[in-house]
Amino acid sequence: MQITCTCGKRLRIEDDQAGKRVKCPACGEFLQLLQVVEKLPPARPKKRFEDDAVDDEPRPRRKRTKGPGISPVVWLALGGGGVLIVVLIAVLVVVLTHDRPAAVAGGSAGGQAADSKATVETATNVERIAYSRDGTRLATAIWDPVVSGGNPSIKIWDTGTGKPVMKLAGHAQLISDLAFSPDGKQLVSSCGQLNEVIVWDLATGAFIRKNIFPQSSPALGSRFVAFTPDGKSVVSIAKDVVAVIEPRTGNVDRHETFINFTAQAASSPTETIVAIAQIMPTKPVTAAMTVYDYGKRTSQTVPLKVAPSSMAYSADGRSLVMASADGPIQVFDTKTWTIRASFERTQRYIRAGLNADGTLMCGIPDSSGRPQAEIWPVGSKQSRQLAVGWCSDVAFAPDGKTVAVAIRDDTLKFVDLTTGQAK
Repeated sequence: MQITCTCGKRLRIEDDQAGKRVKCPACGEFLQLLQVVEKLPPARPKKRFEDDAVDDEPRPRRKRTKGPGISPVVWLALGGGGVLIVVLIAVLVVVLTHDRPAAVAGGSAGGQAADSKATVETATNVERIAYSRDGTRLATAIWDPVVSGGNPSIKIWDTGTGKPVMKLAGHAQLISDLAFSPDGKQLVSSCGQLNEVIVWDLATGAFIRKNIFPQSSPALGSRFVAFTPDGKSVVSIAKDVVAVIEPRTGNVDRHETFINFTAQAASSPTETIVAIAQIMPTKPVTAAMTVYDYGKRTSQTVPLKVAPSSMAYSADGRSLVMASADGPIQVFDTKTWTIRASFERTQRYIRAGLNADGTLMCGIPDSSGRPQAEIWPVGSKQSRQLAVGWCSDVAFAPDGKTVAVAIRDDTLKFVDLTTGQAK
């Protein structure tokens, strides 16, 4: 006999099953059969591995056609690529988590890797970090790569407890740089994409002033932003201008000097000086560093052999480190502007920094893989990888015993440089 399930499946049932309950192989529902049944023509013989209840509808034979068969694109569109998609997702997860560091990284004081002192979990990617001068606070510029525009914000951390104490939101695009005022009561941040600089009051979390400037290349704040040594103004650079900004009024004291889009720059923490290194429009092409004193409106030029990629002062203002695009990393004495030390390198470094007295240097190479932060004594030729993960920024604590490393997988690492042991 033949019946139709509520799901639409047509089933062939043997006559001796009349009055019993059978299960539909399509939907799993139990069907009660009647005692009186209609006689049907003899059922076709069952094939091997065929269910007792089968679809009786004839299945037309598909004619074989010559040709290459179904294309991979059609196969994927029809759902046949489910297994492939699952495999790709699994590979992606492995790649993204392969270098994800644990809470404490292994190593020893004399080995190639230093151990992390502490780990601070953050909600999104950390791009820039900066210490306050007393080392009690740390600022991180963060963004969310999934959200349109990145949803950038700044977190202020208590370095003693490792917990955030404040969150600042006011930029609409990626934050280029940030710095504390000398007394630690204010913070300045910049967004080069929008040519804006914001000065924040850290007592209230509100911004004192938001300044937006005309478009230029380089854009104001895209290379660096810092407070002047007296903490009363903010200094940055733009095309052909060193800009000194008064936070509360927004007044800008413009100092005209040659600056082009290749420029890298850093501001002295102890003097009214900005060091600007760039490729010069000469024949043959050369590089030079302009040491501009915006307090005296004077400048001097220091010849360079390589194009700059990153620059930073030591906290005491006596040394400046400059990484190059494809040459050595050099440390300058800022009194004589002679080279104190030179480290031969064959790759570009996206970050370079010095500890407070200029005796230790850190850097992040711009490698094709996942760059690891490096550290080495000034004057030494051997660097040591910190081995804490895929890095985006690095900064020495003012005490010189700890270095903070921003990891792209949403963590901050504090590495103890005295013992190399996890505390």
